[in-house]
Amino acid sequence: MILVFGVLTLASFGFFQSFEIIFGEFEKDAILTKMHLFKESNLLKRKAGRFILYDRNIEYDKMSRIEKVKLDWLKIDEKMCEEDGSGGGILRLNGEGFPSNSGSFVLKGNSRSWKITFTPVVGKINVYRLK
Repeated sequence: MILVFGVLTLASFGFFQSFEIIFGEFEKDAILTKMHLFKESNLLKRKAGRFILYDRNIEYDKMSRIEKVKLDWLKIDEKMCEEDGSGGGILRLNGEGFPSNSGSFVLKGNSRSWKITFTPVVGKINVYRLK
């Protein structure tokens, strides 16, 4: 009986770990999509904007309000960009739709991490898988 319970526990652990990997990928893709849409909308509006990164959520300007995204499966581990006063990292876009400064941040799940970088001159957003 204990052996059967142990086998089922190990099998379910593997199932939940793969569950976290799948939803972590979806969440990473959703964040990248929001970053690209944010960049493109600011380019079309010719308006400056900001994308603020906290540990478990993201805020960005959308039209005349601030949109908030809560992270359920991932967390922002390292922020290598300009700091704002509230402890978040900030990506500022100028009126041309390009980042005002370079920077990067790391999205971290239990089993995978991704480094996302942005370059100021061309406005390109790159993604690198760390592990």
